[in-house]
Amino acid sequence: MSSRPISVVVTGANRGIGYAIVEFLMNNPPVTPLDVIATARQVPDSPFPDGGDTKISWHAVDISDKASISSFASGLKKSRPHGIDVLINNAGVNLDTHNPPGLDISRRTLETNYYGTMAMTEAILPLMQDTSTSAALKNRRIVTLSSAGSKAPSSTQKKALADCTSLDQISQIGDSYLSAVSKGQEEAEDWPKGLSYSVSKSMLNAAMMVLAKENPDLRISSCCPGWCSTDTGKQTGSPAKTPAEGAVIPLKLAFGDVGETSGKYWENPSVSDRGDGKVADWTK
Repeated sequence: MSSRPISVVVTGANRGIGYAIVEFLMNNPPVTPLDVIATARQVPDSPFPDGGDTKISWHAVDISDKASISSFASGLKKSRPHGIDVLINNAGVNLDTHNPPGLDISRRTLETNYYGTMAMTEAILPLMQDTSTSAALKNRRIVTLSSAGSKAPSSTQKKALADCTSLDQISQIGDSYLSAVSKGQEEAEDWPKGLSYSVSKSMLNAAMMVLAKENPDLRISSCCPGWCSTDTGKQTGSPAKTPAEGAVIPLKLAFGDVGETSGKYWENPSVSDRGDGKVADWTK
């Protein structure tokens, strides 16, 4: 048993894969003692009870609201003087399927999926800088749920994102995408029309690459959980996987042996496979 709890933040924990991740941690903790910090816009009516060496706390956090994130991070700094060991960025939206393409949908998608996720990540990062983590976890981790849909943008745009050396450069590409949408010129400027979700996930993959280079002591990953029976997954048919099966790859990246691998995108060979993922090239 480690001398202090491993503290893990899970965003979007009230349903879908986020809920499945929390459920697994509470029922099958990979390390103990474990401090599960679950966040969601709306806290569930029936949160999991504490389970011995595994404790859980729920926090109402909206990742699209910087004030909400700031208040949450300030509270963590006071309540967890040892810092945060793991951040699992699960919260996100897919507004493309049931809405006509346009600037409003694209902007809202990027504001939540990319800018919101990055605001949460940058708020938690200062709490992860003490690298003297518990023996139960060799390196502190950031795991960001992406999607195989991140491959949808053109090779040119994906390469431009992958070549970014700063978050500012990624934001500039995001601005360029929104500008193309506003003019109705997505395809003319090499962007997929009506796929802002995919663009946001490509941006996240690129951001994890940048953060990994800037934070070599951390293990930072993005991953596709597969096609799962979640609110997002069910928008496009009958998913092959349960949320619990979708939690397998992010849980491996959060607590498993990933060696020195950081800044990479992980997935299974197909969105229906139930493996624990391998490094893949999202730019091809």
